[in-house]
Amino acid sequence: MLALLRRMNRDLGSPRGAMVLVRNELVTRGVASVPDGVLVEIVDEVHLPLGAGARRAARRRVTHRDRWTRSGGSGSMERMTTFDAETRRMIDANRANWDARTPIHAASAFYGLDGSRPAAGWFADYEWDDLGPLAGLDLLHLQCHLGTETIALAETGARTVGLDISGASVREARGLAADRGLAIDYVQADVHDAVAALGGRTFDVVYTGKGALCYLPDLDRWAGVVADLLRPCGSLYVVEFHPLLYALGVVPPADGSEELRVRGDFLAGRGAEERDATRTYTDGPALTEATVAYEWRHDVGEVVTALTGAGLGIDRLREDRRLPWPRWSTMVRDADGWFALPADAPLIPLLYALKATKPAR
Repeated sequence: MLALLRRMNRDLGSPRGAMVLVRNELVTRGVASVPDGVLVEIVDEVHLPLGAGARRAARRRVTHRDRWTRSGGSGSMERMTTFDAETRRMIDANRANWDARTPIHAASAFYGLDGSRPAAGWFADYEWDDLGPLAGLDLLHLQCHLGTETIALAETGARTVGLDISGASVREARGLAADRGLAIDYVQADVHDAVAALGGRTFDVVYTGKGALCYLPDLDRWAGVVADLLRPCGSLYVVEFHPLLYALGVVPPADGSEELRVRGDFLAGRGAEERDATRTYTDGPALTEATVAYEWRHDVGEVVTALTGAGLGIDRLREDRRLPWPRWSTMVRDADGWFALPADAPLIPLLYALKATKPAR
């Protein structure tokens, strides 16, 4: 096995001292053969044997590598995800944009951190039904931003961790949790690096969504990270804005139109979309710096395919016509505080919820 890994390393031009595994059954067999302290790169879409022409094509295709190192102390493997320079630049721009948004969001009426909006108000009733009892479980909230929903999750009695790319958001979330007397562990990291940032910890439940997946350039990589973070029989719960909402516009257009009109892509495929993020989705002033953000469209089929490809099984998929805030001024408030278009409007999905489980072995 080690001889094969070294040959793959030469074929794919990896750094000196590194080894390469193709993402297939060699991953599970090969990782056990790797000595302590050796860098391993798991590369997608490369198949042996490779001739010279195939090697050059492979290098053009591989813009992402999963890099792992084995810890000599624990013997576990830790994933370190890298992207090509342009994708990394866009991720860094998003980090800066979320740092700049944070003080505006923290002071906004939209989030109601002054107590005007309970943390549980960001959850639909069916979310709690789908999640089930959480007390005593280890729960991770990915891309948690200010930690508003993280607080509601912690209040169930779950041992809760929040992770976000923005240092400003993590600092705000820590203060918010402290004010409420909650012991929530917050970690600043890119979600793609969550396995290493969390020291190889695993969880019973991973929760994410409501404007999170659009900042991920590659769902296959994200799904692999989620699978690594889950314990056997652990569950992922995603509650995310529906692709139709993105096509209609998550925020009102510049002309203030209330028309239900498709203005953007419903399906994935065009790559990154550069946005003028001078104004954020909350009330408050405009940003004065880091005003460019990048988003990637992901349709529901892409999400399902990525998760099943990472070995998770889909347990449940819901679509909801409601949102936790009134995107259109005509929306009507339900008893649970969420908002729906009026009764004479088309019945269209604005949000979806998906539960996926990692197999026992």
